[in-house]
Amino acid sequence: MSIPDKAIGRKEYTELRRIFVRIQGARQA
Repeated sequence: MSIPDKAIGRKEYTELRRIFVRIQGARQA
């Protein structure tokens, strides 16, 4: 991701992190 942290809200960032972690977990399973 090349999106600056300041460009997005903290809420959106949290959602993206949650999705990313979910994808990583599915990839490891």
